[in-house]
Amino acid sequence: MNQYPNLSVGVAIGHGTTRLSLAQGLVRRTTHSLLARALRFEESLETAREASALEWKAMANQPERSSSQQEDAARTTEFEARIARGETIEPKDWMPDRYRKQLVRMMSQHAHSEIVGMLPEGNWITRAPSLRRKMSLIAKVQDEAGHGLYIYCGTETLGVDRQELIAQLLNGTAKYSSIFNYPTLSWADIGCIGWFVDGAAIVNQTMLAKASYGSYARAMVRICKEENFHKRQGY
Repeated sequence: MNQYPNLSVGVAIGHGTTRLSLAQGLVRRTTHSLLARALRFEESLETAREASALEWKAMANQPERSSSQQEDAARTTEFEARIARGETIEPKDWMPDRYRKQLVRMMSQHAHSEIVGMLPEGNWITRAPSLRRKMSLIAKVQDEAGHGLYIYCGTETLGVDRQELIAQLLNGTAKYSSIFNYPTLSWADIGCIGWFVDGAAIVNQTMLAKASYGSYARAMVRICKEENFHKRQGY
């Protein structure tokens, strides 16, 4: 006979409570695991829906991009045909981005060269051997400044700010003709610039007067006339 019946009943109740607690803990862990899986599944399902929506949107927009590319190709073909026929391209005409970019590069380099070309001759204005030579040199330097202005204005018709180009020249990122980096140590150097440098410029710029871009070609016509005056000064 059990001398401590109450103790046995307490132990039994304790074991039962422990088992119940373990069962409840197992149920809670299982529930949390199922909820976490359900949330992960919902997130993956939402991600799949978004990816599918983006894919459908891309497929829907693909014909538009294709038609736009075909239109640009047709425009480029027609543009090249105009160039082959010798037609003039005006600022409001459609032009390929590469054509516009190369025009800006070439015209800005030309304009920078005109501006930098004033420097070696401008140094001799106060040291010219006579008043007549001084007046001629002032007129020539003034013409060179005007040439740069003509071409800068031409680049503005392509959507480029003149101040941006001048800033590139000042900070050293722009290119220009390196011939103007050589020093003019005597008055004879001024004559050499007028005869050789301006003579070579006439040869190059005469071809540019027949360029396909109208604003550039018209500026070259006037510049070439003034360069002939510069050549005579060197002679």
